[in-house]
Amino acid sequence: MPQFGDTALIKMEGLGTNYKLIGGASGKLLSVGELDNEGCMTNIGQVDATVVDGNGYVTVPANKEIGMILFKYKGNANCKISVVMTLKSNEKYVLNFVEKSRTQVVLKEGGGFDIKYINGPMLCELDVVSISEEKIAFVTLEQHLFSVCKLGVNKES
Repeated sequence: MPQFGDTALIKMEGLGTNYKLIGGASGKLLSVGELDNEGCMTNIGQVDATVVDGNGYVTVPANKEIGMILFKYKGNANCKISVVMTLKSNEKYVLNFVEKSRTQVVLKEGGGFDIKYINGPMLCELDVVSISEEKIAFVTLEQHLFSVCKLGVNKES
């Protein structure tokens, strides 16, 4: 378990990969990192089963900005959200990272309707909620070719 000064606990349900004979693989990945002086993520590490406790929580730094990259995939579709947030010391948080609806309701001539799945990249949404049910504000980070940084910072060149 990493050692930090002030810490918080976070949980994201469904971490890992599920394999199905029909439909292929699906899963969720979570990476956590620090922000350098220029506002870009560094020391990025993927959360795996070895650091998750028996209740599904992982220890992360608190009382300072940290970056998180959340990635979800199902078959050939995927989505990724990169965020930066500050968590309170000794608090527990849940990351609700879910796929948004990609369906379209088409009305039939003469009555009734069809529901069609729209192919393409997934649409995902994220809520970060403390155990006391307080929503946590976060800032979305820009994803460049070789970096994940706050708006306006570009370390590719």
